[in-house]
Parts: sequence; structure tokens; C-alpha cells
Amino acid sequence: MRVWRAIGLMRAVRTAVAVVAVGMLVVVAPASPAGAGPRSTTAGRPWALAGQPCRLVSTASPLDVAGGEACPGVRPGAPVLTPVGQCTLNFLWRATDGRDYIGTAGHCLLEGTNRNQVVYRPGEGPPARDSTGRPIGEFAYAALDDTSDFALIRLDPGVAANPEICRFGGPIGYDAGPLSLLTPLQHVGRGSLTGSLVPARTQLAVDGGGRVLTGLGVASPGDSGSPVIGPDGKAVGVLVATGSGLPLLPVGLFVYSVRIAPEMGRAGSAMGLGFELVTAPVAAGLLHP
Repeated sequence: MRVWRAIGLMRAVRTAVAVVAVGMLVVVAPASPAGAGPRSTTAGRPWALAGQPCRLVSTASPLDVAGGEACPGVRPGAPVLTPVGQCTLNFLWRATDGRDYIGTAGHCLLEGTNRNQVVYRPGEGPPARDSTGRPIGEFAYAALDDTSDFALIRLDPGVAANPEICRFGGPIGYDAGPLSLLTPLQHVGRGSLTGSLVPARTQLAVDGGGRVLTGLGVASPGDSGSPVIGPDGKAVGVLVATGSGLPLLPVGLFVYSVRIAPEMGRAGSAMGLGFELVTAPVAAGLLHP
């Protein structure tokens, strides 16, 4: 787990008492099938995100999605097979080049490499596939360093993409502002352990003032890239890393997300494009039961 420094050790200990009730029981959707536990990223050493040690939510085996798909198609919360392994798709964007793009985590392409940013012209990017192995597009951009972990997939012409987040609906827009302590946030991922138990999850924000968002929640391999939205249905971030784990279980109790606004700003500058978020209505009763 990432060393707790955001609001002090004593507050962290008091908050952690709520882990069983919040991290494991606060769910809004039934389970879907999946597989095994997490792996470290670099020979067991923690990675640094915003100056703090943590572990990337390493990608899972593509076999983990073979048993059945609870979130079909190309949409936020659905699995994506990358050159590194299985990750999760996040938000859908329409660019000024007339193409559609959908996001995931940067380490879903750059994990294990020495590159911290890549841009690919059309026809030159590594492939991305849906859970059935069908090509959906190619990576157009990826970044991975101590403040960024984000990638964009350029969808192939004719690929039908749904902007609505699995189970929660939205996003209705995006929020670049700071988040208050204990703001409830929602994310959906196809993690190899969590995806089989609680694919749609709630976390509580415990540090949301910078480029990196810290939440009290649960994630496992394959959740990389999961869309994170606020209680109003606005996009706030992309889940990328975990802190320390539950005893005897290979999942983290704290999850770390990069904020979507600065990530899209960096991507747009690198690619020379403007991007508009494709929105969808919030599912009734899920964000405010």
C-alpha cells in the first residue's frame, strides 16, 4: 500500500476501520466471472505516483474474461485486451480529426518499457481488442510517469462505441475541481479478483486536491483504466494503482487515480488535437439509491 500521508496517520487508521463496510460491501451490481490475483510491476518494487510509493494495478491475463461478459461492447467499464494484457476502458471522446477515441491506463501499453510517452499516427499504433479478441482500434497515445498514467485508443471506423458507463450510466461531463474528504466515487472494472465479485464499486475520496486522486476502495489486476465518476455523474479520473492489501487477500485497500482533465490536456497537446467528452445520462437510482 502506498504510504499514508494525505491526512495524517491517526485519521487514516480511523478511516480504515470502515474498509470492510465500504471497500467490500458498498456495491451496486451483481458479479461477473473472472480469475486470479495481482502481480507487482517492477521486480516487486513499488512504483512512485505523485512522489508516493504504490503499485500499478497490473494487467490481468486475457483468459480472465473468457467465461462471459457482463459489460459487452466498446464502452466505459468494458474489458480491453492490450499488448500487455487485459485492462478496462474508460471514457469515450470525439476528436477534431473526426475520429472517436476511448481511454485506458497508460501502463496497459507502456508497463515494462523505458518509455514515458508515445504518440502513434493512424495505422502505426499497437492493436487493441475487445474481450472476444475482435480488433477495435489501435493505441494512438500513452503516457506513464510519476504524474501520468493514461492512454487513448483510436477506434477503427465502423466500430460502434457506447459512451454510457456500465451499471452507473454517465458521464454527464467532467469535473476538474478538488474533491472533498469522503466524497463517494464510483468505478467499474474487470479486475481478475474484484471483477468476479463486485465489478461496480464505491470508493471514498481521501485526497482529491491534485493530479492524483486517493480513494478508500478495492482494486485488482485488470481494473487498470477503470472510469471513476463523482456522485453527480461527472468523470473525475482513471484508476491506475493500489496501496497495501487486505490480510491474506491480493487486493489493495487504497486506490489511486489520475485526474482526467490534466491527462486529456497532456494528450491533446502531444497529439495536436482537441477532444470532446461523449456524454450519457446517469442510470436512475444508482448514484443516489
